[in-house]
Amino acid sequence: MTYNSPTYREPQNPMGSFAELCAGVGRFRTGLPKAGWKTFYSNQWEPSTKTQHPSNVCVAKLGPESHSNDDIARAEKTTRPVLFGGDAAHCEHR
Repeated sequence: MTYNSPTYREPQNPMGSFAELCAGVGRFRTGLPKAGWKTFYSNQWEPSTKTQHPSNVCVAKLGPESHSNDDIARAEKTTRPVLFGGDAAHCEHR
């Protein structure tokens, strides 16, 4: 499945950066760049499922750049100021 949205573009001169956690199919990553925010990290991981459908859709729609399909506890740490966004309906709480 490859799509790569023709309307999705990261801003050239961003006003800030954000991480999209519990990304689902990438709703924040689709909208915030239009408002001037640059995606530096996107993550969608469902530990209880073998096939990662939402993550696959996100990558097909928006590309693999800055996207992770792994436990965020393993993610590289950053100290930059960021805005976090995500859809709680896609987060699995343990």
